[in-house]
Amino acid sequence: MHKCPLFTRSCLANGSHACEQGYTGPLCGACADSYGITAPLQCRKCMPTGRQLGLYVLLVSATVVFMAVTVQLTWQDNQQASASLRPSDLIKVLIQYLQYVVILGSMSVPWPPFLRGMFAAAGAVFGASSGEALSLDCLLQQHGASKHKLPLAVQRQLLLYVAAVASYACVVLLLLAAHWMTRVVRSTCRRTSSTRSRATTTSSRVSWGKALVAVLVLVIFAYPTLVKGGLSFFACVQIDDASKGPHTEYAALNHPAGYWVSDIQQECFAGWHKQWALGFGIPVVVLFCVGVLLGVWLLLWRNSSRLGDPDFRQYCGFLYRNYTESKAWWEAVWAVQTALLTAVSVFHFTCKPTMQSLVWACCC
Repeated sequence: MHKCPLFTRSCLANGSHACEQGYTGPLCGACADSYGITAPLQCRKCMPTGRQLGLYVLLVSATVVFMAVTVQLTWQDNQQASASLRPSDLIKVLIQYLQYVVILGSMSVPWPPFLRGMFAAAGAVFGASSGEALSLDCLLQQHGASKHKLPLAVQRQLLLYVAAVASYACVVLLLLAAHWMTRVVRSTCRRTSSTRSRATTTSSRVSWGKALVAVLVLVIFAYPTLVKGGLSFFACVQIDDASKGPHTEYAALNHPAGYWVSDIQQECFAGWHKQWALGFGIPVVVLFCVGVLLGVWLLLWRNSSRLGDPDFRQYCGFLYRNYTESKAWWEAVWAVQTALLTAVSVFHFTCKPTMQSLVWACCC
């Protein structure tokens, strides 16, 4: 017998000591057939295949269009030397606000119903890449994921990164297509050969420039999801402790490292989980929790004398345009804060809601 963990709704509260419909396994932490995980220890009934796939395609398409518009506005605003607030600055603030709302909503605190609705709505914005709105398990199960040797939980984590890369590719292709159509329209006017050559060189530079700006926009848009995907490989929860309790002989789930939150039936750092945590989780954490932070800081610090340079501002102005020159590196501080808040949301199962709230407030 185990106590239902941390305000989850997976256990019945009528004294029957059973799992809610759709939940199964230890701590009622695994999803039953035809149900998919949307957050740790939270399952949702799968939609029919056609509807699920249609909604996911719609969500992905909306995300790609939104990111493409953001990249285009960022590219245009980076060329402005004025210190006035630009449209891309407002979009950036909105994205960061929604990210924090989603992170806050993932905490196992008994939020009022109206706040839970707001958290769910904010999660839908990043649903295509985070799996918060539509369960990726449902899509994987409906397409034969159970037939593969790779565990479903690992497939889900990998799909998050594949979705991020695919989104970037779609954004770049969409921008290139729009740029090509613009060139076709303008080419209706006659030009000399030298003008055409110069226009081709400029067009190539603009295309590469927008591709680089798209990288910055994508990292900022999906940063919490990318960090969470790596850290989640190390999120474990203790179920039994064979050294404590009046009936230690019944402590059947007493693995010393606990059990993986993403798959509550898998022992942590044993078998395939150890292989993926060391071979995939650590490189991802190093890349996004260390590499991105140091990269942004070094880029802005080493080029502190070039902040007013039009060539540098055209590509990196999105990172420092909102700050004074002496605090141009503050974007790295935002990334550190976001990484810390994401870490709290990943490992919050190890402490009580009151402590979660205090740690979260300290990170802010």
